Amino acid sequence: MDILMYENPFSLHNRLNTLQPRKITQKFVNDINYEINRFINGEIANIESKITTLQTSTVQYISIKARKKLLKAISNVNNSILNANSVINVINNDIRLTPAVRRSGDRITCLTPFATSLTVNLTKVSSGVVNPNTVEKSIQIFIKNLQELKIRLDKIYSQVSANSNTAIHTVPHFELKNFVGHNLFKTNHDKKDNNNYIDSSKAKYSYLQKYEVPPFWVIIKTLELGSVLKLMYGLNTAILDKVVLDMGLTPSEKHILFNSTKIIIDLRNHCAHFGLVNRFRTKHHIKINTDLINKLNLRTKSDGNSHYEIRLFDTLQVLAQFTSLHEVSSLFKEFFMAPDCLIDPKLLMRLLDRMGNDNFLNWCSF
Repeated sequence: MDILMYENPFSLHNRLNTLQPRKITQKFVNDINYEINRFINGEIANIESKITTLQTSTVQYISIKARKKLLKAISNVNNSILNANSVINVINNDIRLTPAVRRSGDRITCLTPFATSLTVNLTKVSSGVVNPNTVEKSIQIFIKNLQELKIRLDKIYSQVSANSNTAIHTVPHFELKNFVGHNLFKTNHDKKDNNNYIDSSKAKYSYLQKYEVPPFWVIIKTLELGSVLKLMYGLNTAILDKVVLDMGLTPSEKHILFNSTKIIIDLRNHCAHFGLVNRFRTKHHIKINTDLINKLNLRTKSDGNSHYEIRLFDTLQVLAQFTSLHEVSSLFKEFFMAPDCLIDPKLLMRLLDRMGNDNFLNWCSF
């Protein structure tokens, strides 16, 4: 339940830090360029225009309370600008150290820091000159605009910071109760259902009702595998390393755990929807990691840029990294080696080949 245990693995900072000279591809550079230009520089330009508009405004106030509230809101925005700029400078330093792609010589585009901070003129309005209620309303609207501006700045900060938890944790609208209400915890059984995931689960599982906020070790039993994977992606590095070790891998192999989990989820969904398991193929969009291929000697298809599609045998090899498949081996031995087995040996080889490996002994050795 502690939001500080999660990070944003897709932040620009983390993605840039994964770049290695031998692994840089033109597509990766293009993806980063697109993300920076579309989501970061574009948003910065949008916010700069808002700041320019606000700086030409003259805010009228009638009370010390309104003045203090307004100045505090402006100060918060300026602090957010400073925070965003400090992280942007770190990102730009990473970008400058990133080797160019030799094929084209293109470098990743640097982020444009904010050029100015927000300043607004304050003028006092004498009573009787302007309707006080009108002035108070205009100030409330102005402060609301500043709050919206700060939210957008914090969004940028979370995109580029090494650990976006700092930004999320210090922003009031990202309190823990809002995190629990995140889309990840929303029920997908009824689009009209606005309850968060915990409320929905309490109604479904009676053993959860004794908890006001169920502990994670209880609620995780109700999560779908896809949601568990999303949570795993966001785990703090130190916590994730412990999870990876607990799964029998090394911290440097966490990408193998992620890729393996995607493959296992695909197999689980195929079985859950009554698909014929002997015809199983991982979906085309699930790319098979090269390190995982080399580790387990997987047979895949390739489009020249990436590897995809493994069959049942190789999928079981992926699963066997984390659990015993003795029952699968026993099933093959009992069925195909039984005296009354009527399957022709040639037909059996064709069936096994379709499932990913035509050697019967390999199916008996999981």
